[in-house]
Amino acid sequence: KETIKAMEQIWNDATKGWETIGMDYWECPDCGGENDIGLENFEKDFRVFRKFTDKNDWEGLRNFCASEKFDDFMLYSLAKRYIQMQDFEKAFNIAKILVEIDPKDICSEELIEKSNKGLQLMESKRKLS
Repeated sequence: KETIKAMEQIWNDATKGWETIGMDYWECPDCGGENDIGLENFEKDFRVFRKFTDKNDWEGLRNFCASEKFDDFMLYSLAKRYIQMQDFEKAFNIAKILVEIDPKDICSEELIEKSNKGLQLMESKRKLS
């Protein structure tokens, strides 16, 4: 866990004043994963999916997504949240479901890569312990 700089002040020559700019995400120095700032604010929106993910009910989540109109952005965001929480296995399983639903979804393939990288990192840390 690191402290990150979430905003910065810069001098704007055009307006002759200081402006504050914020960051939307940061990149993990270990696994290279992009971590969106504020994903924890979506917990209410994640609830519909968490009733499956908390039980590791991946078949139930797959069936729910296939039979309901679901917000794939929120499911994608939940996977990113799991990566932040270093729960790479749950992120990986969500990403697999998203790819099954839309095989052309490039973002989900990226989630799979980052989840796998995180799983490998955790495995190498376990071996060192």
